[in-house]
Amino acid sequence: MIYLFLGNDTEKRNKECSSLLQKIKPGSQKEHFLTPLQSLQNINEMILANSLFEPAQIYVLDSALADEGVEFYSTVLDNIKNMASSANVFIFVEEHLNKPILAKIEKVAEKVFSFEKIKKIKERFNTFALADALGARDRKNLWVLYQKALEHEAPEAISGVLFWKLKDMASKGNAKYKKEELNNLAVELGALLPEARRKNLDSEVALEKFILKYV
Repeated sequence: MIYLFLGNDTEKRNKECSSLLQKIKPGSQKEHFLTPLQSLQNINEMILANSLFEPAQIYVLDSALADEGVEFYSTVLDNIKNMASSANVFIFVEEHLNKPILAKIEKVAEKVFSFEKIKKIKERFNTFALADALGARDRKNLWVLYQKALEHEAPEAISGVLFWKLKDMASKGNAKYKKEELNNLAVELGALLPEARRKNLDSEVALEKFILKYV
């Protein structure tokens, strides 16, 4: 008999595996936690071992199929049907399996448990929206965007975008700012975060003050 516990959510996977062990293991039954090498050396014995006077054995094989290069990988493929029909229980615990061996195990397994962590897709933030708000000299919108940007970017990255915009406006001109003002702002912004670090000040707060003071 074969059970497969699969997935990268190791906490849930291992918890469910332990739960299954308690359900299928009578008091006198013993589980064996084996390395791939131990499994390779004893696989035929594990499949055939059975006695009228002894309960079926449980073999837990953790990450035994992770490396296709190991000899045990092909040995399992050759013996998968015998393992499934054995009176003993084989529990495979794997983070990932390639499709060929997964398909073979799914065909003969008593049950396959899957535990995958759901990857949260991080919403991307358009940092150049900050540049547009700076160009429009829209202090309120720039401050709101700055707060959102901090959820996605470090102050250094945000400062870099604002610095680029100041230099760009100084070069091309902007009706909302005088050229001299833009040059002065660029100089001050360029020194802002290094100075904050030197004085052990909060970079996020320092950049926020710059936005509220000069825009």
